[in-house]
Amino acid sequence: MKEATPVVGIDAPGRQKRARQAATIYDIARLAEVNASTVSRGLNNPDRVTARTRRLVEAAAAELDYKANQFARALPMGRTQTLGLIVADITNPSFFDIIRGAGATAAERGYTLVLAESTRSWSLPARSPWLSSIGRS
Repeated sequence: MKEATPVVGIDAPGRQKRARQAATIYDIARLAEVNASTVSRGLNNPDRVTARTRRLVEAAAAELDYKANQFARALPMGRTQTLGLIVADITNPSFFDIIRGAGATAAERGYTLVLAESTRSWSLPARSPWLSSIGRS
């Protein structure tokens, strides 16, 4: 296995380097000295590569602190594993337990919870044309 090289952005003269970018399967492939397709198989279908290759890929991924991009994974699957929760007033203590419970339950099942606050008040005009259409027939 090759020695890991830091993954950093291009640095322009007189400017600081950008923060470390997330490792990709191409970075893992370079470090493990295998093809990117082998890395993909090793991470997603480990039974489709040899034990030695799986160990190389897993070691390279760990060394580079690889985290799978959930949005990239969602493209071929057609599912994002993301749930949305809209509450009327995010500062209302009545919603705290609901938000915490929804977040914990979503995480246990491998989902990401996106929280939003509606700007809709039934006593005030809506601030968003999209939200103003909610609740009207």
